[in-house]
Amino acid sequence: MKRHIRLWARLLSFRINWPSRRVRGPAVRGRSQHRVGRLRRQWISPDLQPLEPKLALAAAVGTKVTAITAPVAGSYNAGDELVFQVRFSGPVQVTGQPVVNLTIGKTSLPATYVGGTGTNTLAFKHVVAAGENDADGIAVAKSIVLPTAAALVDGSNKAVALGLTAVNTAKVAVDTTAPAVASVTVPAAKTYAAGAVLSFTVNFTEKVVVSGTPVLPIEIGSSVRNAVWNGKGSGTKSLTFTTTVQSGDSDSNGIRIAGPVGLTGAAAIRDAAQNDVNPDTTAAAAAATKLLAKVTVDAVGPSLTVLGTPEINAKTKAVGLAVTFSEPVTVKGKPSIPFTLAGNKRQLT
Repeated sequence: MKRHIRLWARLLSFRINWPSRRVRGPAVRGRSQHRVGRLRRQWISPDLQPLEPKLALAAAVGTKVTAITAPVAGSYNAGDELVFQVRFSGPVQVTGQPVVNLTIGKTSLPATYVGGTGTNTLAFKHVVAAGENDADGIAVAKSIVLPTAAALVDGSNKAVALGLTAVNTAKVAVDTTAPAVASVTVPAAKTYAAGAVLSFTVNFTEKVVVSGTPVLPIEIGSSVRNAVWNGKGSGTKSLTFTTTVQSGDSDSNGIRIAGPVGLTGAAAIRDAAQNDVNPDTTAAAAAATKLLAKVTVDAVGPSLTVLGTPEINAKTKAVGLAVTFSEPVTVKGKPSIPFTLAGNKRQLT
């Protein structure tokens, strides 16, 4: 390398000095000679001194990484591949299996070389395994690692610089955990009559996407009815299921959640990484038991249980009749009971 620098210095000196060699005779002496000497010092000394380290630096810099292409932004599940394309300033020959270490969650995991030798782009791949999770984006190490017997060289068989350029992986997430039911928001504590809507909001541990029509089984009295997803909330953490109280429904002890979220036919609930939801509602239903005990249903009208014997008041001659119902009733207006007395139709009010 020093030999090359000296050669360049000589060539440069020749090119700069040759005009001064054209000066002839006495004019070279005195002031003219002084000018030539000064000209040489001005053009040769300032340029030649910084030239040597620049040439040395150019000779020392070999093949290096110029860019990294990360996987597309998204959430990756178990079995998905994270592939990184590492581009160099020139063709690279690979021996063994170099690796690029990734940080997924708090764990360092390798992306292993899978192809590209002889070109200027090498591919490194990591297959996501169950249990690996990173919600805020994986991270890439600052340099390529060469295990035993691994090597990266350029076309001149010189070692390649292993440093990696920065790459943005903030949106490359890993999620291998299935979403689960965290809680259920139940209807307000009161008695619901026929036609009333019972609304249940199922809250999940993460955002979910819905396809089809999932349901939530609800027990009212001795019968179970499905509360159906209302079609809203896909892409959020909460889904609402509703059912309407039917005439004849009755539950004075409080309704209850009767089982897991139903996913039949084409119905599915998944997270962004395509993990299927865990539909179990056992824990959430148990936590809501006390609240549901106060959510009652009464869609059965009161019935007449006892019709007393008419009685005549001796003083007023008014006829009275006692009527007993199956439950407390509220009276509006003036209801009446028709009867016949001595062949005449009358009304008890």
